[in-house]
Amino acid sequence: MQNYIISKLKSASSISIIDDAYENKLIPIVDALLRGNIDIIMFNHSFYLDIINLTKHIELIKNHFGDKITIGVANTNNKEHIDYVKNAGADFIILPDSNINLIDAAKKSNIFAIPTAISINDISTAINNGAKFVKIFPINTSFSEFNYITLLNLENNENFDTNNLNIKQIYKIFDKINL
Repeated sequence: MQNYIISKLKSASSISIIDDAYENKLIPIVDALLRGNIDIIMFNHSFYLDIINLTKHIELIKNHFGDKITIGVANTNNKEHIDYVKNAGADFIILPDSNINLIDAAKKSNIFAIPTAISINDISTAINNGAKFVKIFPINTSFSEFNYITLLNLENNENFDTNNLNIKQIYKIFDKINL
């Protein structure tokens, strides 16, 4: 499953983020996205008041569309919620930071996890803990290549010292997907 998710993310032209839609609107929204060749959606965990509604929405979409749609959940911030969204059918999660405990919890739950980084140290932590991707926010506004929220593909990261990373190295070494 991990290789499938990596392949999907690498080939994505767009990922649609659903903050919180009415349940009766979800099927038509996802159907329209699929007709527009967008087959990856991501729910923002932060916009749901409780985990039950979020998992209900994931299950509804997965049951209706099956493998036609890849579902992610952003801002999954505790171990129990990682299990809930995985069991509901989510294919990947984006963690709100590079917390080692959450990365380990995702590994134990067998769900593909993408940590979020806001610093070079966060990127190093993600790499050193086996992350294949990391989500970054604009790190340095004077370095125009990172003015967007970006997924970095960390798959080929064996050839450098994570203790001495700098922003220009990161830009040159990793494949990027701007969101």
